[in-house]
Amino acid sequence: MLDKMTLDERFNYIPPNGESWKKFDARLKSKLVEIVKNHKGRTVVIVTHGGAIRALIPYLLGVSKEESFKYDPNNASLSIFEHDGNKFFKKTVNDTSHLGK
Repeated sequence: MLDKMTLDERFNYIPPNGESWKKFDARLKSKLVEIVKNHKGRTVVIVTHGGAIRALIPYLLGVSKEESFKYDPNNASLSIFEHDGNKFFKKTVNDTSHLGK
């Protein structure tokens, strides 16, 4: 079903007993803004799943939704961003070098 939808249709689609990607995206951004505001100048670790990382990529990197699909986080990968008080900077995305050691 989703394969036949445009990106905008997917973004607004609400699965049964679920939420739209648009609402999920807004919820994630809101929480990230709150975390940054409440922890200025501190190191914060956020543990989440690949879908959340993928949803935040446009916000974190300033790229389009379309471009964000090229980022496909692997299980147990590390994505590290820094915030300078105004915007985020990518340190690493989808790093799996720590696995298999």
